[in-house]
Amino acid sequence: MKKIILLDIGTHKCQEFKAVFHTNPLLLFARVLSHKIMRLKSPSFKTVFSIIKSQKILKKNRKSFFVILTEPNTNVFSHPLYKKADQVYCIAVGENNEKIKLSNLYFHAKNLNLEEQGPSIFQEKSGIKSNFAIPITHISPEYYLNFIKHNFEEKFPNCEYELILRMNCEGSEYELIKNAKDIFGDRFNLVLGSLDDVLKYHGKFVYREMLDYLDKENIEFNDFTTLLTSHDCALKKLVAHM
Repeated sequence: MKKIILLDIGTHKCQEFKAVFHTNPLLLFARVLSHKIMRLKSPSFKTVFSIIKSQKILKKNRKSFFVILTEPNTNVFSHPLYKKADQVYCIAVGENNEKIKLSNLYFHAKNLNLEEQGPSIFQEKSGIKSNFAIPITHISPEYYLNFIKHNFEEKFPNCEYELILRMNCEGSEYELIKNAKDIFGDRFNLVLGSLDDVLKYHGKFVYREMLDYLDKENIEFNDFTTLLTSHDCALKKLVAHM
């Protein structure tokens, strides 16, 4: 049986993992309705039915997925869905001249919130320099992805598989994509998540270079974040890759 390694890097409170395998349809409808009442951006009810259809298929085929959640912020690990993953790693993954080192995770919000959405391995974000950090383990993309590959192949010998990356990891996305392609080759051709932080942290030139790389290597990208409007297309892509 073919398996899909769904490697989520920047899991935070498991919002996307929940959207794939653990969403209650009635609660989803209630959430969309509340968004519409508050005039927030939300999918149409027709699209909600499409999301639920994809979720039903993905839940039924959960065993086809090997889900790995990756999150450096220890303050969010109390979320119960972390126990539903196949593997969980409390690390930051990003460019690193060493394989593994002790480092810092920086918080940038004006009012400190240890569960904020966007802590980063980079001290400066959008011109704002952080004054608060917690200690973390920082691993290079090459080291982490090689570990994932070898660990999976030992656990499932002779298994046909592919890698799908779901990422929102504060500027490290391009390095992860390049290393994933080098290590997994043709087994990797889909990225879900957000790539906006590459622009925020590294500028237009690097962001354009990343987009050209995706096009050159035939790697598809689809938004998949906490925004409900990103869920329909992303879930359809997961279903299509089964």
